[in-house]
Amino acid sequence: MKRMTFRVLDVGQGSGNFVQVVDDAGDPLCSVLVDLGSTQNRDEAGVPSVKQVLTLLAKRPLIDLIVLSHSDEDHVNLVLDILEAPDIPPKSITVERTCYTGEWDWYLKRGRNVLEAIQEHTRDERPPEAFLEADHNDFTGGDEAEPFLVVEDLKIWLVMANATSALTGLRGKRPNGYKVNTNSAIVMLEFHGAQFMVTGDATGGTLFEVNKVIDTGDSYRNFQNIRMLTVPHHGSLTTLVNVAGTNTRDDKDKGKARANVKKFVESTDPDSITVSAGRRVDWKHPDNETLKFFWPAVGGVPLWDGIPEVDERHFYTAYFWQHADLAGGADEKWPVGPSGFYSVLTRYNIYTTFYVDGPAQHVRFPNAGTSHGALGVVLPPSGSPFLTLPQQVLAQPLGVAWTYTVQVKGGIEETTLVPEVNRPAYLRMVAALGGVPEGWPDPAALGDAPTVALPSRSVGDVVPVPRRVVPAPRREAPTRRRPLPRLVALP
Repeated sequence: MKRMTFRVLDVGQGSGNFVQVVDDAGDPLCSVLVDLGSTQNRDEAGVPSVKQVLTLLAKRPLIDLIVLSHSDEDHVNLVLDILEAPDIPPKSITVERTCYTGEWDWYLKRGRNVLEAIQEHTRDERPPEAFLEADHNDFTGGDEAEPFLVVEDLKIWLVMANATSALTGLRGKRPNGYKVNTNSAIVMLEFHGAQFMVTGDATGGTLFEVNKVIDTGDSYRNFQNIRMLTVPHHGSLTTLVNVAGTNTRDDKDKGKARANVKKFVESTDPDSITVSAGRRVDWKHPDNETLKFFWPAVGGVPLWDGIPEVDERHFYTAYFWQHADLAGGADEKWPVGPSGFYSVLTRYNIYTTFYVDGPAQHVRFPNAGTSHGALGVVLPPSGSPFLTLPQQVLAQPLGVAWTYTVQVKGGIEETTLVPEVNRPAYLRMVAALGGVPEGWPDPAALGDAPTVALPSRSVGDVVPVPRRVVPAPRREAPTRRRPLPRLVALP
């Protein structure tokens, strides 16, 4: 029976998503790459992810579709490493089709044009296809909407490209960064009803146009089962609450921009979110204020068991502007730190590739005292408890890749989630613990595996979240359907 794997790759600061449909034996039937680039932790994260993708392509060295959401370096530069890897013969990877936004010349990276390299590896050297139409999308037909590509039961939909608010000045010389980001292609991949939306570096302006698409006729019927959504622009708050392309401080305009984001979250209602980003103090992303927009949607059944020693929670790392999230009392304050990045615990379906920040994972709160050991903060929601972190929990990786698997059994769609770390990171975790804990893979038995599943209860023991594959019912105007549960402080 076919199944789909969707990998949100750990590339450091950047983005990469690799999707495959495989058969019962695990042999690939089709492969899709949506962005692949890195501008920070390239050697530690980006290069191992390239090796992982090449390993997955070894049996079938064909990429059926490459989508480049936009031309930013941290979304495209590793594509060259895939196509021109020194340890494989030239032109051994073949590309069937490529789509991109922006101008051809914008893809010149490291003295090599990424689009030209792709064309050299494409059948008959067919040139990549540019999304050129304003507000280009596949959903204007409502119930008659058709994906722009279907391969091995995998449907690929174009949700938005060239959002209208980005078109001014796009032709000719390179426009500013906001316009390039707003121009991002948003694609949705669907396998037997399970949907995964990749948003590139979309801005508030992009989401404004997406909201209009979803609101048109019965188009909302096409967005009923979004299992995962990548948070736009690495979780940036600045561009998310920005519709006009200017950083206005007008409260009225900011209010409209925030309402625009809330409407997008209500309309898409994702079961989980992922954020691919690195630790950049100047950019401040992923921003926890951005992630809070999604809290009402992602508080359902956890897709991953989490860590048993902290009550099946997992970490995520984000930038925190203020201490307002800690509402438990005067003694519960964030420690003073130079960066503003903190690693927190949650059961919510919030999954960041920047998993545990090294300087933040051994945080001691001023009132804790050394006898209490390291303390972890549980978010969301606000006013949550502190937990004392056992020693084995402190051995966590800086970066994690998140791998979703979708399969259908007896008419039931099951989606599971497993975090993966690259091999060097796993070896560092084992070394930090002074040995291999029970249930963890023996490093000597890893063979040539480039990645290792991050253990929870036991390796690969994840809780499937079933959903019967049936036609989506008509729904009323989007509403907040899941209340935020309160976490009870542990004794």
